[in-house]
Amino acid sequence: MHQQLGTKKINSILGISGGSLLNITLDNVPYNCTKNIPMQEQMANILSGQQGGAKKKSVKKTNKKSKKSMYREYLDKKYSKNQLLKKCKELGIKVTTRKNGMIKPIKKETLVNKIVKIKFN
Repeated sequence: MHQQLGTKKINSILGISGGSLLNITLDNVPYNCTKNIPMQEQMANILSGQQGGAKKKSVKKTNKKSKKSMYREYLDKKYSKNQLLKKCKELGIKVTTRKNGMIKPIKKETLVNKIVKIKFN
């Protein structure tokens, strides 16, 4: 079971009363840690074989949007529902549904999806 040590506990183990640098020697190799990053991280870096210092930078993943999704967002932002209804009628897309015997208009999102489907499929 892993247990996280507090800074007071680490300081008492290493005999540090305060100060900006932590100097430790493991296997005749001196290591220096600064006060910029937390003491637990510095100890973990030392024990894992890394030289003390800043954290490793993680690589950010870039989300590339497809043309289809970009066009869907463009339609959704640019046109109102009434404009989309007109565009669907021009393209011959059915703009109503029948539920429980009643005819209801479809949602704006559905209109956008139908136009995108025609353009990209």
